[in-house]
Amino acid sequence: MKTGKATGPDMISTEMMQALEANMSESRQILTLSGSDLANLSGLSCRDAELLKTHIASQLIPQGPLTALQILKDESLQPWKLSTSCPVIDKVLKGGFLSGVISEISGESACGKTQLCLQLCLSVQIDEKNGGGAVYICTEDVFPSRRLQQLIRFYNSKRRSHKFGDNIFIEHVADFEGLDLCVEKRLPALLARGMVKLVVIDSVAALFRCHYTAAQMMERAHHLSQFASVLHQLAAQHRIPVICVNQVSANMDGPGINSVTPALGLTWANQVTCRVMMSRVESSEAVEDQQPNHTIAKNFPTYRQLSVLFAPHLAPARIKVYIDDTGMHGIGAIT
Repeated sequence: MKTGKATGPDMISTEMMQALEANMSESRQILTLSGSDLANLSGLSCRDAELLKTHIASQLIPQGPLTALQILKDESLQPWKLSTSCPVIDKVLKGGFLSGVISEISGESACGKTQLCLQLCLSVQIDEKNGGGAVYICTEDVFPSRRLQQLIRFYNSKRRSHKFGDNIFIEHVADFEGLDLCVEKRLPALLARGMVKLVVIDSVAALFRCHYTAAQMMERAHHLSQFASVLHQLAAQHRIPVICVNQVSANMDGPGINSVTPALGLTWANQVTCRVMMSRVESSEAVEDQQPNHTIAKNFPTYRQLSVLFAPHLAPARIKVYIDDTGMHGIGAIT
């Protein structure tokens, strides 16, 4: 088939596109073929086949490579940080959780992981520059709506006219089919409309630990990598923080906080940019470090410890926190 009209990647003739539709089920398949293979398959000349590949590549990746200097100078390409609404915790995190990456909050049951995620869902809505709604995907327990309403009453004092509950989109999934549908179909639709600036998955470990047996670790690792790849793409493309809650497994190597380790092994750890762990502490130990100006709880608070295990921009650190009617607050000195 001769198509002399095509003179560049932006001038693809009708005949070339018809040949593409007749012989290829997906345009992405073209990029996996050599120029000669594509020419034989489509009936195009070698020159037109190369032009077609260039055109498809420009459509799939509209923006070319950027230099480090261009990224540094372009503020729109810089990551932003989601505040936790607590200055003490933000100081440990150097401003909050990074956008464009996957961050993990791990810990034992009832140690404050969900509490911190709920706080982030409200905090993202009062961010003046990058604020928006939040998606909360539940894979374990029922969404804690009563606790959320309790926090909303406190946040209403910061922005009375704002309807916080209307901007949190909740999805319950019980299997991988539902999770894939949510992450690959529904979530991109919301993100494309600019309605969402935070994604929380609580928890990522629940389905992967239950579905796969000890003899299926290779399959689980492959599935985890594919799942994380989708999350990375969404986080980077839409410049949003993705927060994944993780369970823990027993660690026989040491006592204290080292008695447990985040679940899902090294495969998942390599997909996480920032890992924060919540753990329990004795109330008497926490009270010794508590400062009077932090005592705002209406009821007796619950004490926990927040630890930064690793992050490219953070040093390992620990700080005691307490949870009361108004949320999670840091106390004492950073260690």
